[in-house]
Amino acid sequence: SRAEEEFSIFRLFGSLKRYLRHPVIVKKYEKLLVPIRFHDMRKHFIDANDLPGKFCLSTYLKSCSLNVSLRLVHISFFAWLALLGFFNFLYFA
Repeated sequence: SRAEEEFSIFRLFGSLKRYLRHPVIVKKYEKLLVPIRFHDMRKHFIDANDLPGKFCLSTYLKSCSLNVSLRLVHISFFAWLALLGFFNFLYFA
């Protein structure tokens, strides 16, 4: 909507003005923002799921991403043959 566009334009100019006035501080702020957001997300996840405080979220996230990747890559032998045949047909046709 129009109000959202105006808000995002003002926000963009505000961040540009801050960057031009204090470039070193803005760089430090942006560098620190990622770990702070990660720890905030970690704390929220631990509290929401009643997990112990020493729960390693990064290991859990790596395990989840590996599991999702393996599910996406798991294709039967016949599906691989069909894909191979299809791409060969596209290449040589």
